[in-house]
Amino acid sequence: MLKNRGLAIAGLTAGAAACAIINRVVSSSSSVAVKVIPRGNKLGNSIPNQLSIVSYNVLCDRFSTSSKLPHVASQFLSFDYRWQHLARELAEFDSDIICLQEAPIDRWDDLKNYMADLGYDCLVQQKPHEVKLAVFWRCTALTLAWSEERSRALLTEMTLHNNKNNSDNNAAASSTATVGNSTNRSPTPTATLYIINVHLEGSPYRASDRVSQLRHALHRLAYHLETTGRDITTAKVILVGDFNSIPTDSPSRFLKEGKLEAGYTDPLPPNQQCPATEHDIYHPFNLQDVYEISQSVPPFTRKVEHRTGARLDLIWATTSGLEVEAVMRPLPLEHRELVERIGLPNYALPSDHLPVGAVFKIVDESTSSSTGEENKSGKRLAGEDGGFSFDTSIGANSNSESDEQSAKLEEDQGGRGTAKEL
Repeated sequence: MLKNRGLAIAGLTAGAAACAIINRVVSSSSSVAVKVIPRGNKLGNSIPNQLSIVSYNVLCDRFSTSSKLPHVASQFLSFDYRWQHLARELAEFDSDIICLQEAPIDRWDDLKNYMADLGYDCLVQQKPHEVKLAVFWRCTALTLAWSEERSRALLTEMTLHNNKNNSDNNAAASSTATVGNSTNRSPTPTATLYIINVHLEGSPYRASDRVSQLRHALHRLAYHLETTGRDITTAKVILVGDFNSIPTDSPSRFLKEGKLEAGYTDPLPPNQQCPATEHDIYHPFNLQDVYEISQSVPPFTRKVEHRTGARLDLIWATTSGLEVEAVMRPLPLEHRELVERIGLPNYALPSDHLPVGAVFKIVDESTSSSTGEENKSGKRLAGEDGGFSFDTSIGANSNSESDEQSAKLEEDQGGRGTAKEL
């Protein structure tokens, strides 16, 4: 049962826990010291104007089978076994926001109750499919103001409060508002944040779907900002999830450059090219790969058996109003040899993906390094001549094939990106 969170976890030692307290410090491209927090250390704290976030593909039961992961002993694939590790990790993250991909829907009520005991509220995709996205947020730190569901993305607007981690907020019966299935409290706000949790198309043959899913999510957020009178150039946006592509592929190029040219392709081993877009496409946000600017890029976040690992799980954030203070080291040092030898998951690490996480300092827009006038591509933003325009016709489901077909294609290829050397 999920409530049994006090079970001992194999492979953990007091020495490892003690060593994990020491944080390595690196320098980011913005000359701000960025800490590296080992997995197993908490990211959250009670400091005002600071936000922690974790993204984790936790491997749903549908894919946690001996036929799909034959290199893993069957006892380590059972959800009851894996939950012992997942439950401990979710508590250890102590993050303000936790975004899950492949949330365990068959055990959703138990997971929701467990997280509620830890002080989290939640939102989960309502689409009728077992592979879903979920977002958890600390009730004392954040409130949910808006959400929108896409086929491969979950968009939220949240308010971060001055008195975060103040337990008195939980008892506040007055000044409440209901958004979706969530009851939200209204202490003094400090910042508005926009969180996008994605789990992009997994087939290596469908780069155009991955790009389209990202583009549609960003367009919907931009449309929400425009219709609510917000300034796109100063919006604090954090985009996380399983991108099913490596950082040199078209989705990350699109995010980094703000545009993707017609005819752009991704390499597809052994000697093929996969089309990413037939048209010039744009988005209006200035985004950066958080691990890249921290100069602490993990070699992989997914590694199955003896195949080359791939960094599929990413955190992107706008340059306006968000300063990276720390990133989480996804792979514990004590398990490096184990993962190199047998891959993921294993007796100590419960998913075929590693979690990624970051801590941000919320800064006033007037002190941000971004000018807020143009994005990196030099393209003018919404409402200006020749610039970005909203596609309000985008539907909730943009995929041309079912998730079942996508999963089969991905499995046939052994997982997106596993054939590429990082």
